[in-house]
Amino acid sequence: MKRIISLLLASLISIGLVACTNSSTNNDDANSNKEETNTVTRDLKEGDYKEKGKGNFIITCAGGTTEDGNVPIEYIAPDTAISQIGYKASNFDSSKLSYIYINGVLNTKDQLSEDCQSTLDLQGDFLKTGTYKVEVVQYENDDTSKDMVTYKTCEYEIKEK
Repeated sequence: MKRIISLLLASLISIGLVACTNSSTNNDDANSNKEETNTVTRDLKEGDYKEKGKGNFIITCAGGTTEDGNVPIEYIAPDTAISQIGYKASNFDSSKLSYIYINGVLNTKDQLSEDCQSTLDLQGDFLKTGTYKVEVVQYENDDTSKDMVTYKTCEYEIKEK
């Protein structure tokens, strides 16, 4: 419960900071921002990974869940600066750190356990229309250069309101 309250407070503060910034930009600034967002660097190496290890991970949002291979849809307004989707995790090895990637980019690290839930922050390119792949990985000795012990994946879709 404390984790959820903390995440909600952090989100509200983030939204407040975004709302308080100067929204006027010139075209040069807008173009330079586009160039920066198109050069997103993957943190997870490309690969044909297969699900392995113990644990279950599902995305939850207004459009449903990823249970049984479903791809839920989240509708987001074009002017949205930050949004969140929820997740539920169960039966993970809590002695290992879980790395949560969206389209290969590290979103967060969390200590997933027998039964937990939280949210993933979405911003920038991750608010654009499209289908996104969420990958949860636990590594041997929590070292990303070592072998994967656990790999779970699911997808969600973003559509414009």
